[in-house]
Amino acid sequence: MQSVSFHAGHAPLLLLELAGDVTGLVFCTLLFMAFSQKRRLAPYLFVRLAAVYVLFGIFDFLLASMIPATAAKASANQLLWIGAKAIFLLVWIAYFMKSTRVKRTFVEFHPAQDWPPLQMKSPTEHPTPA
Repeated sequence: MQSVSFHAGHAPLLLLELAGDVTGLVFCTLLFMAFSQKRRLAPYLFVRLAAVYVLFGIFDFLLASMIPATAAKASANQLLWIGAKAIFLLVWIAYFMKSTRVKRTFVEFHPAQDWPPLQMKSPTEHPTPA
């Protein structure tokens, strides 16, 4: 016998939320590394991550509202909360894109030829710093 609150859409929704949260954690870690090393990539990553964060929240709300058991819990307060997050992040996105302080702080450029940091001379030798 199935529960009244059971719906077949819960499993895909929870898996999507899990995948989004794990992906967000990975990109937050990359952003933290770029931010702490003052790389030029940090503002770019922040802007992209903030935009995806808001879009994922909207998408998650819309999917959750399609499931009857969670549609009753999906309220205008959640939309208001998503809107507040969007406005907050838009302010920070504008700051990261236009600020001269940000442009002067994040100046480290690491070209692709610096990677990998260890170069192998032959398969039998130990790695040495490049």
